[in-house]
Amino acid sequence: KYRHLVADCHLADSFAWDAHKLMNVPLTAAVILTKKQGVLEATCSGGGGSYLFHADENADYNLGNKSIQCGRRADSLKVWSSWKVMGNKGFEEKIDYLQSVKQYCVDAINKSDAFEMLAPAVYLNIVFRYKVKNFISEAHSRALNIKITKTLIAEGGSYIDYASFKSKSGIRLILANQNVTNEHIDTLLADCERVGQRLEREEQS
Repeated sequence: KYRHLVADCHLADSFAWDAHKLMNVPLTAAVILTKKQGVLEATCSGGGGSYLFHADENADYNLGNKSIQCGRRADSLKVWSSWKVMGNKGFEEKIDYLQSVKQYCVDAINKSDAFEMLAPAVYLNIVFRYKVKNFISEAHSRALNIKITKTLIAEGGSYIDYASFKSKSGIRLILANQNVTNEHIDTLLADCERVGQRLEREEQS
């Protein structure tokens, strides 16, 4: 559940998350929260920034000396704007929904004879691979799974990437768009299987 994402965060000295995908922020923006006041300022402006930041009546509102890149302090406005549009409930519903789609995808992969999971899907990243029928080596499996992703893109199908986990390579799906449905997952897996089978036939011909 969405509210569980930051459960027990008070036990850490700091934590961070990347807001530009799942939170609909249009450009890169990260959030860093610290338990102790002054940590960001001491870390980011320790080299001295008096020529940039002035101790005037607006000093408390200037996020520049607390930002990793002082000129990017306006990035926080993008996160704030997205939060105003979506709200706590909107983000909760989106993340909970995507978690359900993730689980649907994982279950479909585990039930399939054509695929296998390569890594635990603890959040919304799913790394799996097409199980090569005529398995020769990990290098061969890696090459074929990468070719599946590139073929799908070239033929106007699903735009999907590949990744490695513990020396094995496969297909990587990241769920961030709340418009994705279980039917889209069915189509994706069917396309991956169809292309994989075709590529194997081409190898044997």
